[in-house]
Amino acid sequence: AARLGSTIMSLDEGEYDLRPFMKLIASSGYKGPIGFLNFKLSNPEDYLARTIERWNELCMEVGLYNDPASH
Repeated sequence: AARLGSTIMSLDEGEYDLRPFMKLIASSGYKGPIGFLNFKLSNPEDYLARTIERWNELCMEVGLYNDPASH
């Protein structure tokens, strides 16, 4: 069944501010992988591309994964 009115959104559409969490990860020295769950929103090619673009912007902003080749 479709999730009408779902709170699950692409990263660029969500209202939750991930910066404090991402700053904590950056300051901890963690360099391992961070994954995104795919909740089968419609048009994954679109929302996943927008999600990783926003993720990369946030990483640059908070200093997480300073080396772009590392993620």
